[in-house]
Amino acid sequence: MITKIQVKSRTHLKKRGEFTSHRSGEKLKCGVSTIITDNNRMKMKYITLCLFTFLLAGNLLKAQTSVYVCSTNGAYGYCYGNNSVSNCAYNKCIEHGGKSPYSVLSTSTKGFGAIAVGRKSDGGQAVGAAAGYKSLADAESRAKQECMNQGGDNVYIADSFSDK
Repeated sequence: MITKIQVKSRTHLKKRGEFTSHRSGEKLKCGVSTIITDNNRMKMKYITLCLFTFLLAGNLLKAQTSVYVCSTNGAYGYCYGNNSVSNCAYNKCIEHGGKSPYSVLSTSTKGFGAIAVGRKSDGGQAVGAAAGYKSLADAESRAKQECMNQGGDNVYIADSFSDK
């Protein structure tokens, strides 16, 4: 019993009935579902290409910039432009003395970024972050505003960067 028949043209896909085997010469009965054609192979290649493109796009949509801040002492860490910005920013926060970092910013947009630092009324450090802006002035202004929203006074820009 032969379950796979190779045919040379697409027109055979529409036919039902008897086919003659090229190898044995015996007559076989089959339906459309048992025929594998070059057209079906092209469809499979197209589907494979679409899946590959989808997976690649998923990797490209990962965060471009990430900022972590420690909730107990205000230490911060940030990274941009690499394959694992979230892990990198977390580890940099730990390196700078952070004990329990949490994410305050994650964006997939390239552009200018800034980190602003200020003092809270209880003496703790407030941190504001911005990234993905078209100008450095806009990024710094947003970072300062974010720091003030965290209760920071005497706010200043501690770091700025461009990821273009």
